[in-house]
Amino acid sequence: MEEIKISDDVLYDDVYISESLLVGTMWGMPSLYATYGVEKLHIDHIGNEIWKFYHGLGRHMFKRGIQVFDEITVAKIVKDTNCQKKYKKYGGYETINELMSVTKGLEENIELYFQEVKKYALLRGLRELFGDQVLEKTPKYNYKEMTRQEIDNYWTDKLAKLQMNVSDSQIKEYNLLSNIDKLITKLDDDNNVGLPFYGLNHFTQIMNGWVKGVVYLLSAFSGMGKSSFVVYSIIMTFIKQKQKLVIIANEMDIEAYQKLLLVTIMGNPLHEEFMEKYNKVFNRRSLDSGKFIEKDKARIDRALEWIKENVEDEELIKFIPIEHYTMQAVEQTLRFYKRKGYDFAVIDTCKPSENRGNRERWVQFVDDFEMIYKLSRKDNLDMGIFCTVQNADSYINAKFLDYTVIGDAKKIKNTVDLCCHLRPMHESEKTGDNKLEIESFEKKRVKINPMKNYYLMFVSKNRRGLTNTSSNLPILVLSVDLNTNSWKEIGWTTVVNDMQ
Repeated sequence: MEEIKISDDVLYDDVYISESLLVGTMWGMPSLYATYGVEKLHIDHIGNEIWKFYHGLGRHMFKRGIQVFDEITVAKIVKDTNCQKKYKKYGGYETINELMSVTKGLEENIELYFQEVKKYALLRGLRELFGDQVLEKTPKYNYKEMTRQEIDNYWTDKLAKLQMNVSDSQIKEYNLLSNIDKLITKLDDDNNVGLPFYGLNHFTQIMNGWVKGVVYLLSAFSGMGKSSFVVYSIIMTFIKQKQKLVIIANEMDIEAYQKLLLVTIMGNPLHEEFMEKYNKVFNRRSLDSGKFIEKDKARIDRALEWIKENVEDEELIKFIPIEHYTMQAVEQTLRFYKRKGYDFAVIDTCKPSENRGNRERWVQFVDDFEMIYKLSRKDNLDMGIFCTVQNADSYINAKFLDYTVIGDAKKIKNTVDLCCHLRPMHESEKTGDNKLEIESFEKKRVKINPMKNYYLMFVSKNRRGLTNTSSNLPILVLSVDLNTNSWKEIGWTTVVNDMQ
């Protein structure tokens, strides 16, 4: 074996060991090539040629279905791919086998190696842009001690400051104690209601609309309408208001969202038109089954036409799926799209970062929400962020909902501005002795139809208005048709607090 010469470049030398341990771990457990696919770990992310070679060889073998990288199998693949010269130069199987032995049983450390490798890939890319100043230490910058995200934030902020210095805008200065009388006049004229939630006037009033710099949290049980509510109340608003929105999703894919949007359009702005023409609502199952009958195809085409009529910019709403959900990925996405002019974001569904190591899920979840809160602030990204989370299954039979239903991670409510909770009305609440009394907004009694679906919206925290607990706000009742994804406010009710 020829002597392996490590380069004189610090950005290659410093990461040499991490790259070797990363590759050794993946060779020892080839299934990791699926976890760290090429979209996450590309061969160009590895700097040193020896580990670039072994990484590429390992990924090639994994793609061919090889699950155990033994010496005989590897030798055959090396011969088939005609790379014997490099294989021999780098020490053949002996080199990688030694690393496989060293990393055996330590597979949990792979995320540490991965982050270090990606960090140095970032540094090498930054050096191509900014030169050797990327290596220079300052009181606020030391790349060796900083994480990849901290390095990314540092240089992003530098660019932002540069843009501000050459922009036409100047720093504005105000005296805090001056012109307070004018503020009172302004407040009297403007009730500070932000963007409305589509078709939900009373929910909008409770929330005081959706504004920048505020974190909203909606919790619901699994499979009970979080995404449907987002599409109806938020996406439809941003289409009508022609406001930019970014959706960060880790459960539903783009096609599921697109189908849900089409159903919502056909069941709401086009509902009367379709009823007049067809005297029948569209069956959302048709979108899944395909092979549309003529009437269904006509209604779908009309929905597509409605989108063209109401959307001038196809980039108005961005959909960003995140398969490997981490707060670093969420932060990077928010920062990127904020720079592109997106002031509002939906995270559907929030969950603890997957790279939490041995930390408990709820501890990581709370930390993640603290970061979301910091990012939303006016002195940071100044974004309106709407988050959905899943309630703990153990509270499925609870009648009164507050932040307790989130489970062990209930402390996340400390880091959000508004916290609301959604659940379907229980069957026992529609009839019999436990039947709920609903009062319409006109102060009239609403008759419950046992065959219909009703949802209750609870508000446990609200820095912009009232709550069900501290302010005696009644529970908002909605009539919901998931076939057309229609959410209609019908009145108020009260629910005995069984959470106390």
